[in-house]
Formats: sequence, structure tokens, C-alpha cells
Amino acid sequence: MTIFSNDPNYPQFPISLTGDVMELLEARPLAPKLQGLVGTPLTTTFTLREGSWLGIEVLSHETRLGNARIEKFEAVGDGGEFQVILAADPVDRPAVYREELVVKVRTEDGKEREVSFRIQVEHNPRVVLEPRGNIKFLANHLQSLRQEKPVPVSRAITLRPGGEGVTFQVLEVRLDEKLQGIFRTDIQPVNNGSSYRVMIHIDEWHDVPQVLGRLTIITDDPENPENSIWVMAHFGNPTDQPALTKPSPPKAPPGGAQKDAEKEDGR
Repeated sequence: MTIFSNDPNYPQFPISLTGDVMELLEARPLAPKLQGLVGTPLTTTFTLREGSWLGIEVLSHETRLGNARIEKFEAVGDGGEFQVILAADPVDRPAVYREELVVKVRTEDGKEREVSFRIQVEHNPRVVLEPRGNIKFLANHLQSLRQEKPVPVSRAITLRPGGEGVTFQVLEVRLDEKLQGIFRTDIQPVNNGSSYRVMIHIDEWHDVPQVLGRLTIITDDPENPENSIWVMAHFGNPTDQPALTKPSPPKAPPGGAQKDAEKEDGR
């Protein structure tokens, strides 16, 4: 904020303002989530607490997207805290859905307000890979490989159990033939038996426009022994392509210069 005045010594000066943005209701944990194995019902319990000095009265509550439902919503203690239980029906395939919990309240100043909370619903396989999508090495990420001393570029895939009671070991990583010689992998245990990191590295530049193939992670899980993901590296144009040259200007026809000079002289 800048103040302008008629003071000749200080015609303008800044003032810094700070403030706390307070929510009417705060979720604990901050990002509630329902997660569990495919084919099983999911539930989660979390707390909503008053986050400002304005006392509130809850008027209604609902889930809007139909991917979960409210099993319980009740005040705890003096009413400044609420316990919420959400549930989701089982599905027959792995999927991640969004849900929104909307709570309408009336505050002490007599105004009605609406507070919404984003909820994630995860119906997981026994072994979950994160990220769940493809692994991409884009051209702008690979420029360090073109230096005199190349700097390797790496990506990580994290594997974790999809639900309670699931344990597994990562045994091996396989690359499609087209990926071999370009990508290098290694397995890093994070929490042996429950969490692993598979690292994918590119150590040097390759003069190919693009490489795309499947990476398969082998585990000892009897129901989920193989997990595949697409891996792509986009190097752009090969370095040995000739550079484009600027075209030469067209040559003037014979006698053209003399005719132009005659025009300038008025002849």
C-alpha cells in the first residue's frame, strides 16, 4: 500500500499490511481421504473445527458428487467441533474419484455461509504406483545431457500398499527392448515390505526424436505380480541435422541499377 502526500520530504511512502485468513471450519486432517482395496467398502473419520472467532450453527451438510456419503455428522463437546464419518460403496476396478463435502452454516453475525471440503476417494489395487499416469522426459528437461559433462536426468516411481494388510517385495524391473540402452533403472527400498522407489535414469543424449515403451515392475504379490507403465523420452530433433540458412536476396536484372539511377535523375 503506497501513501501519497504533500509532504515535500516524503511525497510517497509504502506501508506493508499483513493479515490472517481464517476459515469458518477447518478439517483435521487437512485433506480427508477414503482409500482401500478394490471390492471393499471404504470409510474415513475426520474432524471439523471452528477456525474463527465467529461462532457457527450448522444448518445442513451433504456430499455433492455421489462418490461418497455421510454416515455421521455430529457435534463434539460444546459444539465447536464436529466428527464426520464418510463412506463409499465397493467398486469392481481400481479408480480414483473426487468428492465434495458442503456444509452450510449460520454465523453469529446472522449471515448464512457455505464451506466446502475436497475429498479424494481411492479404490486401489493391491500395489499402487505413483504417479499413476505415464512417465515423461521432455526435451527441455534433457538439455543437461548435451553439456560437455552430462548431468543425468531421473524420475521416480513410488510403490505402496493399496490397503491394510498388504505387503510385497519388488523383485525386478523390465524394460521393453526399444527402451534398453537409453534408460537405466534401480530399486530403492523405502520401507522394506511396504514401500519402494523405482528410479529411472537417462545418462546421456541420444540422437533420436522420441522413444516410447513399457516399463514393468515385478513383485512377489500373488494377485498383483506385474505392474506396467508407459515411459517416454522426447529428445527433439537429432543434433546432426543441418541448420537452416537464410535465403539470399534475389539478384537484380541486368541494367536494373542503371534504370533506377535514370529515374532518380528524372530522365
